[in-house]
Amino acid sequence: MMTRPAWAQSPAYSNCCEDYLYIFSIKTNALGLAGTIANVGAEFQLNKKLSLDLPVYFSPYDLGKDTRKLRVLMVQPELRYWFKRTGGLTGHFIGAHAHYGWFNVAWDTPKRYQDNTPVVGAGLSYGYVKSLGDPWTLGFVLGGGYARMRYNIYENVPFGPKYGQLISTGKRDYWGVTRAEVSLSYKFFL
Repeated sequence: MMTRPAWAQSPAYSNCCEDYLYIFSIKTNALGLAGTIANVGAEFQLNKKLSLDLPVYFSPYDLGKDTRKLRVLMVQPELRYWFKRTGGLTGHFIGAHAHYGWFNVAWDTPKRYQDNTPVVGAGLSYGYVKSLGDPWTLGFVLGGGYARMRYNIYENVPFGPKYGQLISTGKRDYWGVTRAEVSLSYKFFL
């Protein structure tokens, strides 16, 4: 068993984290990967009841041809409150998340949608993480909230000008699902 610093010997850490000071995990969201969006996340145990999840989503792709695009860069930090008192980043939790990102999307139609300001918003989530045997876990998260989108609509032409002809602008204030995750994580015990 490792020697703990004074701050880790407080009552807040009693019966928690017996062989480690905290947990750090690396993860990926299988739902994002299925949608061709590369992603990686890191989760940090702050104490035995709180953790901070920091996923990043990135997709620079054209999908088979120039008129189908799924270009996304997004971060979605989430503060999680764990109901189980073991500090092992497993069990049930609720979370509060924010999102900030950019997009350029076209689906082989005459229009292409590109943000003119970053997408911003926030929401609440519920999740469950099951141990697959240390250090692996499988997590499920569903969250809802708000996203503010302001975008430009361009002509979607192959090999056209870099941005195409501006057709119009649009805005949307979205309320609904803002986080969905089926993640595989690898935990590091520090």
